[in-house]
Amino acid sequence: MTDDERAQVADLARRAVAAPGWRWLPGMLTSTGLRVLRVDDDGYTVGYKESMGYIWTLGNDALPDLTDAATRGCLLELIRMGIVRQPNSAPADGIEILVVALESVR
Repeated sequence: MTDDERAQVADLARRAVAAPGWRWLPGMLTSTGLRVLRVDDDGYTVGYKESMGYIWTLGNDALPDLTDAATRGCLLELIRMGIVRQPNSAPADGIEILVVALESVR
């Protein structure tokens, strides 16, 4: 990845965190290598860094690693959850949009 591509991904990560529907989900990876284990009811997000063997609480300045497949999958889930929360939507609506998008991939 070039420096320009890394800068673009970092900018997209900042935009994602600033979005109204943003929240951390278990499985996401931070840009510093912490894998989110859980999000507590009191707002603490707990991550694990395998290379260091420790558990840590994510700070407010944490950014997602958008090059990580699991993190991108969680972003799709956040989009789906946002669609389902819209007035007059059914739970399957968000899933259907993802499946239609997948069907269009060649």
